[in-house]
Amino acid sequence: MLDARMGGMSQGELTLAVDLQNIDQSLTVFDRAYFWAAFLLNWQSQGQDRHSLMRAKDNLRHEVIVQHDEHDCLVSIPVSPTARKIDPQLPSHWQARLILVQLGGRKRRFITSLMDASRYTVQELAKLYMQRWEIELGFLEIKHSLQSCNGRCEANSRSWCDRSYGVC
Repeated sequence: MLDARMGGMSQGELTLAVDLQNIDQSLTVFDRAYFWAAFLLNWQSQGQDRHSLMRAKDNLRHEVIVQHDEHDCLVSIPVSPTARKIDPQLPSHWQARLILVQLGGRKRRFITSLMDASRYTVQELAKLYMQRWEIELGFLEIKHSLQSCNGRCEANSRSWCDRSYGVC
């Protein structure tokens, strides 16, 4: 039986994520699909020291407020008029830390609510994100296996697939 907290097929991840429980003194590493000012600001404000880290979209609109070094700065990010229409309580801009790192031969940008550049280094934050990416690669491998399973399940016994993968 499907747990009601899982939501239906018609609900997107971001809609479901609004109800996630967060804990104090934590850093949550998000996929960049979660880049939504209302969500991130709410995530931070629902407790003490609740932070986020995510890869920044290539088209991130921002203005540099403080340049810590060539790879690290504090930025102001505008909140879209659409988001402000939905939630008039949102500010016109919000602040985040933008970092730039070289990963796998490519420059990657990340945003975080961890503002203290001396306490949370660019290298440490990039390492945390890479750990999250390794988990994502593991999920991709599981998804691939399940897709392969679907083909075998249709041709063969469904019970074999249920025993091997738990669900299909």
